[in-house]
This record gives sequence, structure tokens and C-alpha cells, in this order.
Amino acid sequence: MMLQNCLKTLAVCSLLTGATTAQAQVLTFADCGAVEEQMTTVLDAEFGIEVTQSASSVATSGLNGCRVSDLEIYVEALGVSYRAAQLEYSGRGLTEWVRGDVVLPATLDIRIDGLAVDPDRPIPDDLSWLRDVRAESIALSATWREATQRLQILPLRIDLGDRNIVTVTLDGRAVGWQAHNTPTPDFGITELALDVEFNGLFEQAIAPPIVQNGNDLSPDSMAVLAAMADGLLVYAPPRLVSAEARFAMVDFLRSLPTPRGNLGLGLTNDAPISLERIAIDLRTGVPFATAVPDTLTIDASWDSLN
Repeated sequence: MMLQNCLKTLAVCSLLTGATTAQAQVLTFADCGAVEEQMTTVLDAEFGIEVTQSASSVATSGLNGCRVSDLEIYVEALGVSYRAAQLEYSGRGLTEWVRGDVVLPATLDIRIDGLAVDPDRPIPDDLSWLRDVRAESIALSATWREATQRLQILPLRIDLGDRNIVTVTLDGRAVGWQAHNTPTPDFGITELALDVEFNGLFEQAIAPPIVQNGNDLSPDSMAVLAAMADGLLVYAPPRLVSAEARFAMVDFLRSLPTPRGNLGLGLTNDAPISLERIAIDLRTGVPFATAVPDTLTIDASWDSLN
């Protein structure tokens, strides 16, 4: 889902940045307020996410960009209210956006600290497990080069506390990018890397919704899943999935439902490819050999502490 919305998300972020000056811009208090107004308007209209300052919020501006404390965030799709202790962001040309237009940013650095469900607001019963999930920090660094239409995320890092950390890096292209008009399947990647440090993260944030949907996550069930995956992956082309990568993925599945360790997954291809388009093709009956380029490589590692 994150890949499918990558361009759209970066377009929203472009409201925070978007020019070519060499250093971060010095912003006035009014500059920050104008940028935040446009950002929150688009978040609400495009994503159903309402972001407001609380009565105790404090906003500052300066050489290092903009900062605002104690934000209230309501996610309409979930019916869940969050609080963020602090948001800060910086980049190039933060005030050069045009209302109603979208320009991908040249650079963006954004950080959210202390994101958690608002303890004073109700939450749907089937999402009550979210109260135990807190992001100590979420940090994103991204660059967009208009001349080559190259997008890099270096990286997106989510620290969930207690040595549970998710890190994503990406290198991709959006050939022919046009604001509002480029479908997400037209965004291609050459490299994608996911690194997850598991120290209770699976049980806390991944297993609850899976179990609520009636799935069995017992060790015996996971052992069967690992055996099935091993049987399928053994037939994968060696260039696509090496024996070492297959062993790593199967070992990770065997560690469920209580994995402890570091999981690394990586995708590389010589030319930009659309993972969304590949998924669409496979779902609609396009043969695997046609939908998946023979230059694609999937790598995996699993350093177990179980």
C-alpha cells in the first residue's frame, strides 16, 4: 500500500518544499502557518486525515524549518484519534508552492515524535489493540530530481520503541510525471529495501488484526506456512530468488508468531519497474514469465535472536 501511494504521499509533502536553493530556507512564523494550512487542507481532502493544533500547541520557525507541538490527528477511515508530541520539517523553497497545484519536492526532511492513540478519545472495539502501539519517532528524508525524474527515500524510519524499528529506502522513477495526472502504476522502482527489527513488534502491531480476521497464528500453523512457502520458492528462478534468500524467508516464517531478530528484504532491477502493475497483471491472468521481468532480483536475510 505504501508503494502504491508513494507519489501521492510525496505530492502532499511537496506542499512543504519544492525549489532548488542550496540550503534550507529561513522561515517566518507566517510562512510556517501558510504551509501548514495548505498541508492540512490536502491531507483532509485527499486522505481523510484531519490535523489540528491543540490548545497547548506551540509553533516556532527559523533556520532549521518549522516546528509545532501537540497536534491532534483524526483518521477518518479508522475512526481513531491520535496525538503527536511534535512535528518538524525543513527543505528547500518551502513557500514556493502554488495553491491548487502540486509540484514534487526537491528535498524534504520531516520528523514526527511521540505519535500515539489519544487516550481521552473513544476507539472502535476491534481496533483497541492500537492503544498499545506507539511510534517514538517517524522520520523521512526524500529527494526529487526533476531533470531525471528520480525519487529517492533515504530513508523512512519508524521507531516503535523497545528496539522495534522499521526502515524503508527506495530509488525510483516517475517518467512523464504530471501533477494530478500520473497514475501510481506508472511509478517504477529500481531499488527497494525493507529492514525490520522485531522485538515484540509482530505480536503487538501485526498479529492482532490477522487474528481478528480469523487466521490461525499458532506455531504449528506457522510451521505449515513455512513448509508451503519453501515448496513454492524452490521453483522460483535462481535469478529472482537465490537459495540463500529462500532459506532466510522460510526461517523467518518458522520464527512466527514470536519473531526476535532482524529481517531484511530487498528488490532490485536494472530498469524501473512498477510493482503495482506487476500485481495487477498477475491478478488478471498474465503469465508470470511475462509479468515479472527476468532481471528482477529479490534478496532476503534473517538474523534470528529466537
